[in-house]
Amino acid sequence: MADSRIVGGFEGNIIETPYLLYDEFVTGSFRHICGGAIINNRIILTAANCTDGRVHRPESYRVRAGSNSHNSGGVISVVSKIIPHEYYEIGGNHENDISLVFLSTALTMGNGIGIINLPSPFTEPAPGSNAVVTGWGTNVSQISY
Repeated sequence: MADSRIVGGFEGNIIETPYLLYDEFVTGSFRHICGGAIINNRIILTAANCTDGRVHRPESYRVRAGSNSHNSGGVISVVSKIIPHEYYEIGGNHENDISLVFLSTALTMGNGIGIINLPSPFTEPAPGSNAVVTGWGTNVSQISY
């Protein structure tokens, strides 16, 4: 079974990245899994490819905040509305691959749940700046040569 960490990464602590959450679309036994970032207590930022075809069925989409685990702990919230980028194309080349996900009820900040600290819209990182990447993935490549 594949590990649940970013390729080459390590398991972090949700207290250090409280804006990170786990989002999933569930239909019967099918689960589509992605990560997201908490923008405010009711809005999540995620990839549009994670919300493909769910715009008209947001109730089948949910998020888990405040946990390092995809299947336990934290708080589960139901989605009320999904808005993908207006120029995102399903099955396209991943340009404009971004969606806003609106929660039915507001998240309570604390206990590993917090808002991501974003730079101002006109701030560009200096060349050579360090960055932290967070998400749900695997720490080994699944490609065989």
